[in-house]
Amino acid sequence: GKGAMAAVELPSAALRERIKRWGERLSIAAINSPRSTVLSGEPEAIDALLGELASEHIFARKVRVDYASHGAQIEAIRQELLAELGPIAPRSSSLPLYSTVSGDKLDGIELDAAYWYRNLRQTVRFADACASATERGCLKR
Repeated sequence: GKGAMAAVELPSAALRERIKRWGERLSIAAINSPRSTVLSGEPEAIDALLGELASEHIFARKVRVDYASHGAQIEAIRQELLAELGPIAPRSSSLPLYSTVSGDKLDGIELDAAYWYRNLRQTVRFADACASATERGCLKR
């Protein structure tokens, strides 16, 4: 209830440069495609950046949430999350699994509590996971 997220039509590299001045107050939450990036962070910082982008006619809009996944705010629940997810017993998968955490193929055995924390804290690398799956013939272009 103390965060915000926004979808922005800019490449992640360009957006990363723009948000440097906010430090940990803004993070790249997800890279969905070469020109579709999601931010997370403090509501005031999100609002300020959205105002700047609007003045430059760059498409950006808030996502209807009141939390900021995939950014520094998740660190506040790290210990609780690891404790709650501790009993997870990962196992190998018979189906191909492409991780949005690593952007690459996983076996499944890696999906322990620490993996799921990273999944919630780190940038979602959806575009990388899709590219990796495509390169291995799992997705058709």
